[in-house]
Amino acid sequence: MRSKVGWIAVAMVALVVYGILRYKTTGDASFFELNRTCVIMILLWLAWPELEALPRWMLYAVPICVGVCAWRPQYLFIVIPTTFVFLLLCPPAKRRKKTKR
Repeated sequence: MRSKVGWIAVAMVALVVYGILRYKTTGDASFFELNRTCVIMILLWLAWPELEALPRWMLYAVPICVGVCAWRPQYLFIVIPTTFVFLLLCPPAKRRKKTKR
């Protein structure tokens, strides 16, 4: 899965470079919307081994909390301290052993 994310990131970097060249020649800035997504894909590719060690419930809880905080920003005052306390009290995640195939 990490290789797929890496290839998607490489393709997006190529599209961003094409967009920069296209902007310099024609002035069209339509490919600049890919910048943020490209950075997120690169960061996701870099963090993939650590993401595999996360518990399954956290993979569902984080997007839900982000969505709720995007919808109601005042909940950040509750979510951020709660997350900080949880991270202090939680033991570190155990790494999964790689199986040979």
